[in-house]
Amino acid sequence: MRTAATSKGEQRRRSIVDAAVELLCEGGIGAIRHRAVAERAGVPLSATTYYFKSIDDLVASAIERCSVHEHERMQDLVDRITVRRRGRHATADLLIGLFVTPDGEVERNMLIARYERLTGSARVEPLRELQHDLSGPYVQMLAEVLRKCRRRSDRTGMVNLTALLNGVIMVGLLDTSVDMRALTRDALVPVLDIYAPPLPDGRTGTGGTAERAGVRSAAPGTE
Repeated sequence: MRTAATSKGEQRRRSIVDAAVELLCEGGIGAIRHRAVAERAGVPLSATTYYFKSIDDLVASAIERCSVHEHERMQDLVDRITVRRRGRHATADLLIGLFVTPDGEVERNMLIARYERLTGSARVEPLRELQHDLSGPYVQMLAEVLRKCRRRSDRTGMVNLTALLNGVIMVGLLDTSVDMRALTRDALVPVLDIYAPPLPDGRTGTGGTAERAGVRSAAPGTE
């Protein structure tokens, strides 16, 4: 009986978090309210306060769930990248595929939800700390892509590239007429050799040689 009760409790808690994730993606952090979550999950209002000590606790669980799913999707793309020297355009296309759109079509709602999570967390210390902890995998995947492209990935370069990517994407989200991929590529290509220069072991990856951005089973990019 205890095991059954525990399992039922875990399922109810999971359904509450699932509902909070849906609301988070649809309307940002402000959409997560006890009553709205309870109605979406189909549970009594008291259940949300029973399983979560505060609304911030519930929001944190939803943010963490969203980030874990996003990390898994992004890591799958990183794992499929082959190791080879790549030029600026090919490297930029891989980074765009990772941080902007995985399948060629920009998912604006996904990007909006990601940056709403970031900006909405800035005012609440526990959420701010959570976002800081969750930012590590993004930087690690960025560094891994650059290493697989035979490029340097030191801390200064990662900070600059992460800031650039975040800034460009947020600007692009404000204008629906903007081609997000083109906007991001135009910003990345001129600075890649500065922030993440090719490793000095053989060809430099510059000089105009066409190179494919070898993601297995994905459309290649060229330099």
